[in-house]
Amino acid sequence: MFFRNLDQVDSLDGMMSYNPEFLLIDILIIIHFFFIWYLSYKKSGWMIDLWHYTIFMSIFLSVFIQYPFISSPLNVFALGSRWTNVASFAESVLVLNILGYICMYAGRYLYDLFVGKIVFKLNPLEKIIANNSQSSFVIRVMALLTLAFIGVFIILQIRMGILFNPRAFFLENNTLRPLFNGLSGLLHILTTYFILRVFDYKKKIDIIVCVLLIISNSFMGARSAIIGALLTCLIWYIYKRRGRINLIKFSGIVSGIFIVLLAATTLRGDMSNDGIPLSSIISFFLFYGNSFSDLRDGAFFFSCYDGDFLYGKTYLAALMSFVPRFLSDFREMWSLGVVTASAAGFNPVEHPGLRISTFGEVFLNFGYFGVMLLGVMYGWFLRKYDCLLKYAMDREMLLTSTYSKIFIFTAIISLFTSSAGFFGFYVFLVMNFIIYLIRLIVRYLNSPL
Repeated sequence: MFFRNLDQVDSLDGMMSYNPEFLLIDILIIIHFFFIWYLSYKKSGWMIDLWHYTIFMSIFLSVFIQYPFISSPLNVFALGSRWTNVASFAESVLVLNILGYICMYAGRYLYDLFVGKIVFKLNPLEKIIANNSQSSFVIRVMALLTLAFIGVFIILQIRMGILFNPRAFFLENNTLRPLFNGLSGLLHILTTYFILRVFDYKKKIDIIVCVLLIISNSFMGARSAIIGALLTCLIWYIYKRRGRINLIKFSGIVSGIFIVLLAATTLRGDMSNDGIPLSSIISFFLFYGNSFSDLRDGAFFFSCYDGDFLYGKTYLAALMSFVPRFLSDFREMWSLGVVTASAAGFNPVEHPGLRISTFGEVFLNFGYFGVMLLGVMYGWFLRKYDCLLKYAMDREMLLTSTYSKIFIFTAIISLFTSSAGFFGFYVFLVMNFIIYLIRLIVRYLNSPL
């Protein structure tokens, strides 16, 4: 990797540590993001759209904003004495993501250059997904059965003393881990479906089920579960309003989500706040904790990793994720979580692995060429579905139909940016296949003889 072991400058009593030249580049990237957002907003009227939201969540917040803080001595609370490893690779991993970011805009430009008329037409698979989410009886029965199962799961958590943090227990149990991952994936999908149904149909029963599903996510032991559900509510509400939202209300909602995230971190036992000022807790949580640590963890991983490029091994392991790890020697060795945890010196049985930034995994497999190729593809398709979403919202199409058009793209991109969660895609397919079969059976039973 290029740009290793560069000189660092400390400021604000060690709260920030950075290379001055790269800090300037980082600031220019941040300015570019906001400048392009402003131009897009003035042209389209969309304050928040799929393009800018995706970049903000996947790169901007966890990479560009974090750069000045990841080499600070305060990271000792997260990494222990090995926090010094981060500085030697901080700029290297930042460059990966800057390169990917630039290539995303190249992909966007190519899409705008070569693609003309927007055609919103669901293919057969997308029609099945849309019809499944719109099938009131079947989807409600499945949600209620899942909630009943979650209830039993919560009782077991209480008896075992692992309430709010069951993930560590299931990570250590190879037999039960697939069941836990399957339940987490199913809960996430159903939560998304019912959020969309609430916006589409506004039925009281859907609202009640939706609230129960969102609350249930807090018992799965992952901050991303409950925060993902709340962000899904917020972002689809904004999309339905064609990207328009009152800034004061938006700030209040985001602050509320942040408080929930902070509470979830505390409940998991990731940090203690005894006698610590609130400002220090917030700064630690934002810049030195594990919630937005992709750039830091990527630098830490590559400082420990001394192997060759993997040439797609982590992606192949992800495609095989329907096979439990304990039944596959290949997955036991090459799953992203195993590779990152092992290289960083953690026990992969107990540690889920590191998030090594949006373009970290593709670099690990294919080097800079992979970063550039993924960036262009990511930008092309993100622009495509950004335009499709705006087209659908301008014509007041159902959110459930619009989501079915976007989901496959989301799943494929998630495979290449972080393959660790690709198992959820198989859960999604199986769940939709089961719902489709039940719909066929119900239709057959209701048909005249």
